[in-house]
Amino acid sequence: MSENSPENSNPYQNNDLPESEVVLAEEETLRSWGPWWSLLWTFVVICVWQLSQVVILAVISLTQSGTEGLSEEGITRTVEGMMGNGDLLGIVSFLSALIGCVMILVIVKVRGVTLAEGLSLRRPRKWWMWLLVFPAWLMGMLLINVLVSPFQSDKAVGDQAQIAGMVQGTHYLFLLLLGVSVGAPFFEEFLFRGLLHEGLRQSFLGPIGSGILTAAAFSAMHAQYQDPAAFLTLFLLGVLFTLVRELTGSLWLAIVMHAIQNTVVTGVMFLALNGLIPEDQIPEDLKEILKSKETAIEVVE
Repeated sequence: MSENSPENSNPYQNNDLPESEVVLAEEETLRSWGPWWSLLWTFVVICVWQLSQVVILAVISLTQSGTEGLSEEGITRTVEGMMGNGDLLGIVSFLSALIGCVMILVIVKVRGVTLAEGLSLRRPRKWWMWLLVFPAWLMGMLLINVLVSPFQSDKAVGDQAQIAGMVQGTHYLFLLLLGVSVGAPFFEEFLFRGLLHEGLRQSFLGPIGSGILTAAAFSAMHAQYQDPAAFLTLFLLGVLFTLVRELTGSLWLAIVMHAIQNTVVTGVMFLALNGLIPEDQIPEDLKEILKSKETAIEVVE
């Protein structure tokens, strides 16, 4: 077989190109995009995602209250109502996350990069890695709880009581889970461990520096919490998800792990609030949260 046969041909072999240009062409195929491009589009996606939430809330407010619902007071009333209505919150979260995910997918495809290269949406390196998702999540959460517990403050109960209020206002659990266990994991992993991480890891930061920076951004995005320990927990979760993505070569496992985390937290609280977990089996910290929630309800009444 000759050296010039199709089987031995190299797409970058071109006798008319200088060697330096051939090297640049080869390097370009290894890069999905650069860090600045990644930062720019991450910012744009977050802006569109937040704008979509405003638009969805405006539509809901218009439906409920007519044109008066579009006023500042009407929107504020809708937002306050949503925080105590898990069904509505789940729907809004899912729809806005869907818009964000579609935008990210379009950005990657327009760039001309495959989803496997740009977002690491590919099968894991080994099939048996799927079997380690739940044990890895469980061990990771046990370790994170040990590391974070010394830093928890009294504000932790308030944060969890706020979540309890949202869960308690849920009539159809699947609607809430649609937002927190489907929409949020897909959108946040597409954005942080996909779009942003892929660009930053190509810079001087490398996978480790990128993982730390994206975990910090992931934590900062959850600005609704007041307890500093909550941000540390989210940061460590971001590091865990990045580690899974890097070790398995797949974003899918990080998405599944993220979904497990949100489902367990939401599901346990829902069962406890509805008396479906025996009192002697409720963790002490959750008992304190439930007690705080009951006190808040008495004060309101």
